[in-house]
Amino acid sequence: MKTRLFAFCVGALIFFGCAQKEIVFTQEKLCQVPIGSIMLQNIIKKEGNATISQNEFKDYLIQIINGTNCLEIVTEPKEDTYALNATYNLKINNSVDEKILSSESTHILNAQVTLSLSDNKQIRQEIGQSSIEVKDKEILGIGGKDKISREDEINAIKNSILLAIKNFISSLQAQ
Repeated sequence: MKTRLFAFCVGALIFFGCAQKEIVFTQEKLCQVPIGSIMLQNIIKKEGNATISQNEFKDYLIQIINGTNCLEIVTEPKEDTYALNATYNLKINNSVDEKILSSESTHILNAQVTLSLSDNKQIRQEIGQSSIEVKDKEILGIGGKDKISREDEINAIKNSILLAIKNFISSLQAQ
């Protein structure tokens, strides 16, 4: 009887002590040839919990734009070149629900990227958002060590950039 109870408790700790999280970044080419050109201008990091620097963000932005194969990055404006200003923000909210023998922690990461694109005719604003929630449970002080990682932050930012870029590309293709 004690062996079964012990096995049940260990099984419960393993099951409840593991957090469920997954945020994955994948990208594929969206166009055969570029359909527009952009010139990077300003990158602004809003107040928040971001550990991603503006230079890192710029590198991710360029990588994703080039990965779509839809937009050409230029250093000198051409006809119909869009000026791109980007703002990004990462917020992490943590909460703990404590009970007598256990506690449950919830960690929520919200990433938002705003791209302002303007040419001589119009100004467009595209927003991409990603979020991840990590829950972990401790029973009698065992388990519950999972948190939001830097890799989660990077993937959330990349997903947010990709969503905003895809929205912009869709609007260009609709013209």
